[in-house]
Parts: sequence; structure tokens; C-alpha cells
Amino acid sequence: MRKQLGIFIVLFGSVFAGFPAAANAQPGGEAAGAPVAKPAGEPAGTSPAGTQKEGARSAPREATPARTSWMIVLGTFRGDDRDTLAQDALKIARTRGIDGAFVEARGPASVVAVGRFSDSTSEEAKRELARVRAVEIDGVRPFAYAFFAPPDAASAMGNRPQYNLVRAREQFGEQARFTLQVAAFGPADLNNPKAGELEQARADAEQAAAILRNEGELAFYYHGRSLSMVTIGVWDDAAFGDRTDPMDDDPTLLSAKKRFPYNIYNGGGVKVKQGKTTKATLQRSQLVRVPDA
Repeated sequence: MRKQLGIFIVLFGSVFAGFPAAANAQPGGEAAGAPVAKPAGEPAGTSPAGTQKEGARSAPREATPARTSWMIVLGTFRGDDRDTLAQDALKIARTRGIDGAFVEARGPASVVAVGRFSDSTSEEAKRELARVRAVEIDGVRPFAYAFFAPPDAASAMGNRPQYNLVRAREQFGEQARFTLQVAAFGPADLNNPKAGELEQARADAEQAAAILRNEGELAFYYHGRSLSMVTIGVWDDAAFGDRTDPMDDDPTLLSAKKRFPYNIYNGGGVKVKQGKTTKATLQRSQLVRVPDA
């Protein structure tokens, strides 16, 4: 049973995954160079210096027909084996009491979900979300962070306060301590932003978060003083434990980093040098703290 549960958690670990970016910064997202493993406060930015258009996400599949209903996301899978993994996860979900679960293609992702709701705030929708989150297996609730994804037809534009990272604890409780920062948007020159660049960065971050939500990712945006960030998922303190670095054996975090391994700045990979090495490598996604509301 323990082995099966481990597989179960790994399969559904993708509920908490995302886009890439992180550097040590104070609230507001002022970039501070190369990333560090231990979060040092609020969501971080990243330096655009050396930005290159590499490490980009794979091309999306053919668009799926528009849906008009909200759904509860149980897991999201990307990559060449996304459909196989989604079907495996679907079988597990159905054997655990989620009888109405299904797989739906959302952009480049395969999403395992349950329910069709015209209004995510209806009592019926709220009851089903509570039921799904309460499903327990050997003392573990694998769907504790299940969430509503909007209809495909919903616009992925900005002005979505429900996706703002400062509301993460309001939605998921005090255990939402960390999130995986995966992208940043900002001016080409942080020291000399041009007119309209900061406004565009904010709009781009909100749009990216909305698109990822539509694809079944638990995405958030966060606006700093000079940058806007996109993050994926939420984790509690157990993701760090007593270590300086995040725990390597947390299956949900590993799944998230596998699917969104690199930092993205304005759509391109960011090359950084760490320590005394002279070789620059692509900046990787890392945990940052969820800010206080």
C-alpha cells in the first residue's frame, strides 16, 4: 500500500507545478543576481543580463474545442508522455472515489479533472471541491490543493486578483508557505525602464498566470517594484524541513521542477554564473516564500 501511495503522490504531484525564475531579493522583486537555494523573503526577480531565447517551453498541441464549464483540477501533466501519465492518474483517481474524473487537453497539457460547473462559486461546486480535497489515503490527502480551472473560452488576460500570490493563504490556509517561482517579466534594462514597460510586464505576468490556470496549473502572479513574477503551486514548511535546500525527496516539488526546470525572463532563458565558475548555465526555478497579505 505504501508503494502504491508513493506512486499515487508522484503522479498527482503535478498539481503543484509551473514556469521558471528566482533570485535572492527583498519584497518588490528587485533582482540580486544569481539564484540561491534558500528563499530570502518574498518572490524574487531575475536579472535580464545575458537573457537568451533558449530553454523555452515545447510547442503547444493543436487547440482543443472551447469548453464552457469550470472544472476541479486533480493533476496536470506535460511533456511527450503527458497523455500516458494522465491516463494512469485517471485510473488511480477513479479507484479512490473520484468516479467522475476525466482527462481533458488544455493547450500543451493533459489535465485530470472532475466536475463541470457553470459557476465555480455555486454551493454545488464548493461542496464537490471540499469533498475532493478531503479524500484521504493512509493519512495523506493527495488532492488537498485541488482547485478550479476556468472554462477554455475564458479570456486569459490580466486583472485577475484571485490569481494574485498574496491571496494564496486566503485560499489554501497558513500551510501555504512556499511557491515555485518560474518566470519574471520586466524592462530590458532594470536601471532604465522605458515608458510603458512596467505596465506591460504586469499585464504579461497576469496573462501568463491566467493561461497556466486555464491549462490546469495552480499558477499565481506577483507584482514587485520593478518586476512581475509568475509562480506555481504551494508547499508547507515540510518542503524545506531543517535543510538549507528544499528536500530532494518531496515528490510534488520534484514533479514541478521537472516540468518547469528553467527560469524564464520575458520569454527567454536566463544564463547566470554561480560561485567561481566561469561557465554560465540556465537559471533554474526555485522555491520562494509566499508573501503576507
